Amino acid sequence: MITMDNKTCSKTTNGESFATRWPGPPYAEDECLLPFRCRAMTKTSLAGLYFPNVNATIAKQHLRRWIAYCKPLSDELRSIGYNPAKHSFSGNEVKVIVKHLGEP
Repeated sequence: MITMDNKTCSKTTNGESFATRWPGPPYAEDECLLPFRCRAMTKTSLAGLYFPNVNATIAKQHLRRWIAYCKPLSDELRSIGYNPAKHSFSGNEVKVIVKHLGEP
């Protein structure tokens, strides 16, 4: 059962109830969500931030395609030494990705 008022949504699942912000997605101003930091992270982690509603494999495929289709992004990544075979992005690579694609 879901009940809503102006600011929150209370949801009951298997007898347990919890409240989420309503309406819309969470923002950095919410107490639960930390602001995004450009730091070294695995490709799976970054892809999961950009594509939270799909599984990890599909999210990585989508991110890889975005990088391939965005020519300025792929050129800049290549110029700083990006290696597609690695399983993680360096902090500088994450900065370049966020510069071209926006924050996840």
